[in-house]
Amino acid sequence: MRGAAQLHSGGARRGGRRPDARRPRQGEDPGRDAIRPDLPPEGPGGRRNQRVRTRRPDRADHRRDAAPAQSPSAGAAGGVRTPGGRGGASAREELPRQGEIDARLGARVRRLRDVGEHAWIARFVRDLSSQRRGARIVVGPGDDAAVVRPGRRALLLTTDTLIENVHFRAGWVSPAALGRRAFRVSVSDLAAMGGGPTFALLAIEAPPRLAVGHLDALVRGFRAAAGASGAALVGGNLTAGSHLAITVALLGEAPGRIVTRAGGRAGDALYVTGTIGGAGLAVRRLRAGRRGRLPDPPLRLRAGRELAPFAHAMIDVSDGLVQDVGHLCRASGVAAELEAASLPLALGCRRALGEAAPTFAATAGEDYELVVAVPPRREHLAARLSPRLGCRLSRVGRLVAGRPGVRLRDAAGRVLALPRDGFDHFT
Repeated sequence: MRGAAQLHSGGARRGGRRPDARRPRQGEDPGRDAIRPDLPPEGPGGRRNQRVRTRRPDRADHRRDAAPAQSPSAGAAGGVRTPGGRGGASAREELPRQGEIDARLGARVRRLRDVGEHAWIARFVRDLSSQRRGARIVVGPGDDAAVVRPGRRALLLTTDTLIENVHFRAGWVSPAALGRRAFRVSVSDLAAMGGGPTFALLAIEAPPRLAVGHLDALVRGFRAAAGASGAALVGGNLTAGSHLAITVALLGEAPGRIVTRAGGRAGDALYVTGTIGGAGLAVRRLRAGRRGRLPDPPLRLRAGRELAPFAHAMIDVSDGLVQDVGHLCRASGVAAELEAASLPLALGCRRALGEAAPTFAATAGEDYELVVAVPPRREHLAARLSPRLGCRLSRVGRLVAGRPGVRLRDAAGRVLALPRDGFDHFT
């Protein structure tokens, strides 16, 4: 698979908490093991139930105040795209050297530099080729490009990238969970337009020290998430780099009406699916060195399809509710009023953050829920959909005439000061 469909070498693109290093059994999902090249993947030959201990990383400052950090591949945790303070962190001491870790575990860990690009790709292609191919896939993995037959519906295309120390940090997520996350983050864009995925491309930049088992598990997690959503992985790319980076491209279709972020009108009610603030709270705890995990993003494909016929506009919440509603407002030429008391806070947010919970949840990001603008005459219809969505649906505010912008008000109608609007890669 080269180009769009073949994993090939492209050279380097760019010049947490303590993980559990238990060796999983052969074929077992590494589970909560860190995505770190210096910890062994699953496989035979090693003693089990042994841990490699490192000191807890320092708490991170806000990203704009933090110095760039090394990749966990080099033995330090770095700045991460995180809600509630997107900063970097540095380890108090370097991780043990690779030879020391391998000696402790009594195993020779296979790494990408041992196996090589082409050998890994060949095995990957053989594995994919053994799977049943859909009628719409003319040429799948293994050639210069994938060839697929378009359907009769309009096509939706989206792409997204997850970068180590920007969007995730070593020790916060298992390899398989990172693969699932990469898919779900991207598919959220299709859900926000009332569509779903059909084909996927997966491009990975990996450090040569990355354990082969970790890369295998990451791809398995991605494939499982794609398959569960009706999408086929038809190709991708593999290249070397100093950090782990995952780029996903999805091609999808909308079974009915396509909804954009540009159709909102003054008077529309704003609804949000699921809950917000949970991912931000998890990251906050992880950054403080507490035990936990980064939760999987929700899958809202069904909700997007069900809500599309009733929506004037829709957008997914990736950078924070306030930030993304602001995007909808600017595209639609309206303003928004959000009600703090109506926000569907994730379990534990209120208890952990008290009065600050609404402003935190509204700006934390990483929720991957959907915000939908519904005209007043259709509100009663949208409200009836809740049992069919697979998640709760909460009315959180409305669109109003005025200069595009978002105001969050308390129960007394006072505008609340926000610590930030949401996440921005460059500010």
